[in-house]
Amino acid sequence: YDAQGQRYKNTNRQFDNTDWQIAIAVTLTSIQSIEAKTTSPNSG
Repeated sequence: YDAQGQRYKNTNRQFDNTDWQIAIAVTLTSIQSIEAKTTSPNSG
């Protein structure tokens, strides 16, 4: 059992979760902006 290695793994897992949440937020934001462009006729 490697305590330092385990701590490193846990830190990586936290980073992965954060990246995942950021990716979802970015995706939702881009989807909303695309929908806004397609629904409003005046947007170029």
